[in-house]
Amino acid sequence: MTFRFADLLRADRAGGTVVSLDRSGSRTRRQWRNDVAACAAELGFARGQRLALYATNTYEFSVALFAMWSRGAVPWLPASNGPPTVDALRGRVDRFVGEFADGEPIAMCASAHADASLDLAAFAAAELVLFSSGSTGEPKPVTKAVRQLEAEVGALEQVWGAQLARATILATVSHQHIYGLLFKLLWPLCVGRSYWAGLVAEPTRINRLTRAHAPCAWVSSPAFLKRTPARAFDAVKAVRPVAVFSSGGPLDPESARAVAAAFGAAPIEVYGSTETGGIGWRQQGGDDAWHALPGVEVAVDADDVLLARSPHLPDAAWHRTGDVGERIDAGRFRLKGRTDRIVKIEEKRLSLTAVEDALRRKPGVTDAACVLLRGRREVIGAVLALDREGYRRVHAEGRAAYVRELRRALRADVETLAIPRRYRFVDALPTNDRGKAQQTELAALFDAAPGDRHPRPRITRIDDRTIELAFSVAADSWVFKGHFPGAPVLPGAIQVLWAIRYGKMHLGLADDWTGLEAVKFSAMIRPNVATVLRLTRSETGTKLAFEYRVDGRVMSSGRLVRG
Repeated sequence: MTFRFADLLRADRAGGTVVSLDRSGSRTRRQWRNDVAACAAELGFARGQRLALYATNTYEFSVALFAMWSRGAVPWLPASNGPPTVDALRGRVDRFVGEFADGEPIAMCASAHADASLDLAAFAAAELVLFSSGSTGEPKPVTKAVRQLEAEVGALEQVWGAQLARATILATVSHQHIYGLLFKLLWPLCVGRSYWAGLVAEPTRINRLTRAHAPCAWVSSPAFLKRTPARAFDAVKAVRPVAVFSSGGPLDPESARAVAAAFGAAPIEVYGSTETGGIGWRQQGGDDAWHALPGVEVAVDADDVLLARSPHLPDAAWHRTGDVGERIDAGRFRLKGRTDRIVKIEEKRLSLTAVEDALRRKPGVTDAACVLLRGRREVIGAVLALDREGYRRVHAEGRAAYVRELRRALRADVETLAIPRRYRFVDALPTNDRGKAQQTELAALFDAAPGDRHPRPRITRIDDRTIELAFSVAADSWVFKGHFPGAPVLPGAIQVLWAIRYGKMHLGLADDWTGLEAVKFSAMIRPNVATVLRLTRSETGTKLAFEYRVDGRVMSSGRLVRG
């Protein structure tokens, strides 16, 4: 199945087809084509220009993307539009377009005469630059030719086109990454499906949109599915999505079972990377085998590393992935962990993935991530997310005794050298917006002593200016000392301190705030209560709004200001 992106801009394509939906209504293919031409003419893109592009609205993003391609310019798609990203791009790109602090706004004025501005021949050599963070969190530019993306769209439609039919696409992931770019925008645009142009970041919102625009398909992430309570899936059983896609990392079995129980089928997990494009897919519930996408060949090398060859790659050579694999037959394979999860201690090769799997099987542990800690002696550190029973045992037996028990239990599963020597207990693993635990953030947890004053939250990126942090604070934390004996509450000063801390860590803000405004402490936050901190920075970065919620109720709120 072959698609050509240039064909989408031809005047003879069905102009009345709805391509995009949002709160303001719907937009047709004719409107989109004219907006693309108007944007190309208004902003005057030139062949070979490197253009950083960032927009939260997928329709506006698509207009600028195709306008750039139609002029032979090269879009660069960063995952963020924050100050650190802009600083890193300066000198590498010629212009900033979209929602950057000093970016050029995306021009759209649907001129009836704008089609003359489009150069469809430019698509033959068109390309873009995406960013892959890998396991280190350091963004790495990856150039993709349009022909690679066209081939991948064809493979997706061949496998799932009949199942999706004319379903509306609802996405909890951004089009600034390859998964969202393909599944939310390019694939539906090529085949005439409509998509919701906004990012759907909350379970209640995706349920509301599912009911309003059925039939729907969800393009989601493991992080979103994991944090969505099972009862939220039940709310749309009557208009269940025709498919739920998940990509960006492994989906835990519990989340897969919750979706399957509500919708009759487990999520479709898609495996690949920014470099390789899509490689395979699976649905949990049978064996753990992955099925290669059409046109994709897989093999393993002498080190059991999975190899892939496909039209989604820049050439016909075999590409070495970062995963250990097993080839079952021509169309199926298994994954056995990341190659960068193999570490060497005292000349012994050890699998961090195997240690994590063993830890997850222990009572009280809901999730685990391991990291190699380098010092006078290299040892493995384990970051463990505990459930209520796990924390009860830590408090009842003592931290040291609980760790000794874990270490004894691991002896039956892993080699002695692989048993973690250092431990940190958290409510949820620190992850990025795609649900991936970053090695640098895991290692940073060991820089402070156990019982450090700051919570270790689960982080969800709503958009580039907003994050949510979910955590609870143990009753024996020092922050409750003196506030107040017999009835501990989280002090307001600590709440402000944490807003500053996490705004600096995750939104690229300095900590030189000069004042507070609109501050309200409406209710008290108690120990061991699931709390959500929402942080939103202003477009200029001169204000940071914070809001603490418990069970949806606002406990406190305010704004930090500068200047």
